Amino acid sequence: MTTVLEIANWEDNFEIAQSRRRGGRLSWVAMPTRHDSRGYRKLLRSKNGVSHFACWVTLVQLAARCEVRGTLASGSGVALTSEDFENMTDIPASKFEAAIPVLCDIGWLCYGESEHGRSVVGADSEH
Repeated sequence: MTTVLEIANWEDNFEIAQSRRRGGRLSWVAMPTRHDSRGYRKLLRSKNGVSHFACWVTLVQLAARCEVRGTLASGSGVALTSEDFENMTDIPASKFEAAIPVLCDIGWLCYGESEHGRSVVGADSEH
């Protein structure tokens, strides 16, 4: 198994009825619209917070397109790197490298194992 970045609480925060029914990778993602949470405020008030937030939104979008939704890994379970994120989005890897520790600190990202029960693209949902 490979240690990969995961979007914390993906199922609760980003999967909705339409996404659970949809086969294939998502071309959109449902994002919470709260701007009053402790994590949001801590992030935006931190040094380079706006840049970190842009990386966060981008990581969520990338995770919606991964085979195991919410997990930032290739279809074979290989962890995606900051360089991969740059190649996929044209946002410099250094921006992701700066944002990831902050996003982990506030609990929005976490490290996990790539082989586990998440929302696999095209799989039937229990919800």
